[in-house]
This record gives sequence, C-alpha cells and structure tokens, in this order.
Amino acid sequence: MNKETTQKQRDFIKKVYKKNGYYAWKDSGKYVHKTIAEKGIYHSNREKYPLPFSEYNIHHIDGDKLNNRIDNL
Repeated sequence: MNKETTQKQRDFIKKVYKKNGYYAWKDSGKYVHKTIAEKGIYHSNREKYPLPFSEYNIHHIDGDKLNNRIDNL
C-alpha cells in the first residue's frame, strides 16, 4: 500500500455515512463538509467572511454530498 491509499483508508474509517446522505466524523458527529469548509476556506480567508461560521450555508457545487473536496464546497 502506498501512503495515499493508507490515508484514504484512515479517513474512511473515521467517517460514518448519515441517512441524510452526508458523511460525519465518528468521534464528534460533525459533518465532514462543514469541518473542511471551516478549516480550509473560512479560517484561511477571514477577511472575506465577516460573519461567524455558523451563519454560512455550505453547498456542494456538483451536488454530490460525498464530494468534500475544498474546490467543491
């Protein structure tokens, strides 16, 4: 196994699929797409987002709830 495969497997193990079609983290229950958006978009661009993170809706550009890449949120 290469490093990328191992990381994907670890990420999969940490996530659970919810009935509403989204992934959530096993340990916290928070939605994966919201965590990624908060850490990867919101915190790195605070000047663009003056409101608290909870005030923003996170949408999947391609409509795929399982595609949680930053460029799709």
